[in-house]
Amino acid sequence: MRNIIIILAALVLTPFYSISQGTNKRDANGMKEGPYLKSYENGKKKYQGQFKNDKPYGTFTYYFNTGDTSAIVEYSDNGIIANTTTYYKSGNIMAEGVYFNKKKEGNWKYFIDEDKNPIISSETYKDGTLEGESITYYPDNGQPAEVIVYSNDKKNGKLFKYFQDGILMTESYYVDGKPHGAFLHYHPDGELQIRGNYHYGVQSDNWDYYDENGKRVSEEEFLKQDKVSEIK
Repeated sequence: MRNIIIILAALVLTPFYSISQGTNKRDANGMKEGPYLKSYENGKKKYQGQFKNDKPYGTFTYYFNTGDTSAIVEYSDNGIIANTTTYYKSGNIMAEGVYFNKKKEGNWKYFIDEDKNPIISSETYKDGTLEGESITYYPDNGQPAEVIVYSNDKKNGKLFKYFQDGILMTESYYVDGKPHGAFLHYHPDGELQIRGNYHYGVQSDNWDYYDENGKRVSEEEFLKQDKVSEIK
């Protein structure tokens, strides 16, 4: 009976020995080559994939220490391009986009950890920095809440903010991350509420304020209105 148990154990464990012997290999130059598997201290997988000439290629799957998938990355053959999808522990998508030479490149989308997993923002990168259009969305209906252009990781250009029904809320301009130029803010019905100017982040010149009937009011009267604190 003891011999039978030993034989059965050998048959069961042989595939695992074969797998371990074929993973986490390095060539004569010390470079990673072939299938790779790393684990957390608790024994759960940390990531699994494969290397060629010390560079990742093909599909890599990354895990939380609970065993849930944290990311799936599709590497190009030379390991430079990495199409990436990251996940919340719930299984919902957290973000998706591309890394080029380990830096974010092109369009990236970000999502909220809710049942419908709605998109919350979309950003454009170049060489790891924000460069191009960035959009924030209302998660309830997917409509744009804010649209702005970045240059060298700073807001540069015209900014638009919208009410949830798509009506324009605010129109302003940015230079090197600071509001600069005309500032226009509207009532929910589209009527003008505020008109003014910024000079590199500081209010300048005269500012005009209007009530819901289009009547010009003083700044003091304007500040007494409801929801003024929501205006930024």
